[in-house]
Amino acid sequence: MANTKISALPAATTPLAGTELVPIVQGGVTKQVSVDAIGDTALDEVSAQYAASNGSSLVGFLQAGTGAVARTAQAKMRDVVSVKDFGAVGNGTTDDTAAIQAAINAVGANGEVVFPEGTYKTTSQLLVSSDRVHLVGAGSYATKILFAPTANGTCLKISAGASIISQGSVKGFTFFSDDSTYTKTALEVVDIDLFTFDDITISGSVAGAGSSYFWGGASSIGLRTRGRDLTRLTGITIFADRPIVISQNPNNLISIDHFHFSDCYLGGNGNPLIEVETGVNLTQVTFNGYQAWVLGTTGFKWNDTTSTLVSEGLKFENVRAEQSTDATAYMFDISHNVALQSPVFRNCYGSGFRGYKLRKCENIVIDQHFHASTTEALNVDSTVKRLTLTQCFWQATSTATVTGQRLLYGTPLNPNTAPLPGNAIYDEAANALRTMTMDGAIAQSAFTVANTGVTALSTNGYNMQGMLVVTDDRALSAIFMVQGNQGISTEVSDPTGFYSATSGTASMINIYWSAANVRYELQNNSGSSRNIKIALLGSYGTF
Repeated sequence: MANTKISALPAATTPLAGTELVPIVQGGVTKQVSVDAIGDTALDEVSAQYAASNGSSLVGFLQAGTGAVARTAQAKMRDVVSVKDFGAVGNGTTDDTAAIQAAINAVGANGEVVFPEGTYKTTSQLLVSSDRVHLVGAGSYATKILFAPTANGTCLKISAGASIISQGSVKGFTFFSDDSTYTKTALEVVDIDLFTFDDITISGSVAGAGSSYFWGGASSIGLRTRGRDLTRLTGITIFADRPIVISQNPNNLISIDHFHFSDCYLGGNGNPLIEVETGVNLTQVTFNGYQAWVLGTTGFKWNDTTSTLVSEGLKFENVRAEQSTDATAYMFDISHNVALQSPVFRNCYGSGFRGYKLRKCENIVIDQHFHASTTEALNVDSTVKRLTLTQCFWQATSTATVTGQRLLYGTPLNPNTAPLPGNAIYDEAANALRTMTMDGAIAQSAFTVANTGVTALSTNGYNMQGMLVVTDDRALSAIFMVQGNQGISTEVSDPTGFYSATSGTASMINIYWSAANVRYELQNNSGSSRNIKIALLGSYGTF
């Protein structure tokens, strides 16, 4: 029987009358043959043929469906690389670091590594350094990476060193640590392009703020990104000392470009929830979906003192920030070294935080913000250019620090004891032509003029023509006819006799044409500072 070819074995055999039978296939016919008939040599051949090293290459596989082609079971199963193929156990106690790294290395570029449900203990850094590597877990908390470091370091790093790394993904994981001693980073990405991160939780067992538990100890970081672009992060939950840190790209000027953070739940422990480090070049970065920010200090913090490039296109939507552990911290605190252009804050809610502190920001839109605290709602200075508020609510008795700005347009305060209008346009004072409020039937420019002070009613090269209604804070009003490029100001009505159309008239508020300055001016000689409102029934235009 040594020459008998055994080509297939059913799942089990049935002993008959105390004799062990083994099925064999000869000439396409399966027969039951006694062990004695086959002999020990044939059994050895069976074991060798179906050993783990090559048995799967001898078993066929055919997918259901028209057009399916025959493959071996080995080829089919190698479509997927599992960390368990390389010895990972996933029991939470065995150190699986080497096995997981071996699986990642085995797929090289263009591969997928599957982490079946389980808890995979690692003690040192895992590294993905090839393009198009996709790490796939069974879902947040179904697949858990338990990081037990023996020194400061990173759990999972995605980096090709001095080169860009492209088109990979990480999906369906929890990164967890019980360690409170070392400075740890759960996920660090360096110079990445076209990446996706989805359904990821970063947390730990270190007790911290608000009776919550964190990936914590020695200012540990949840997610750190060091560039570059076109990356989507969605369904991200991070409770860490420093949940998200955005750093410079070591390889390129592009630090973070076209990053999209969607559906994030962030909890901080004694630090900002999102921190942008100095020197970062940021372009077209969006936080939207749901953004639940709790605990920590500042919500979004960017204290930039070293950048040399203009950043632009930072957008926040649907942020709810609450339970700050620092009463002096802001929901958004941005100070740029050069300029941050066109930041947008839309449909945001803040409670327990101060509102906005902005420096060197331009073309800002704050739309439908709800400030639910009696803290400072807004803090801007003369470095801020062109700020628009629309449909905002500012809690009664909250405060605002607005310096170096002129109110170009404003509706009534919302509510009436709030520090700011619900709708307003501000510009830096040095750049303003005039200011405007909407608390009357007609739009009115509003400004303050010191005693003996002069303010321009039109800038050089512009005229005013029509009827000019003037009112001061004593409820004293007058009407003037201004005749544009003819340079004529005529007092039409002055019931109280406190106005004049001639420059230098004592004890009066004078509205006149200044030939020297080529503009209409208002001069306050009334004896004290006055709040003035004007309404032009006519037009402004160039000569």
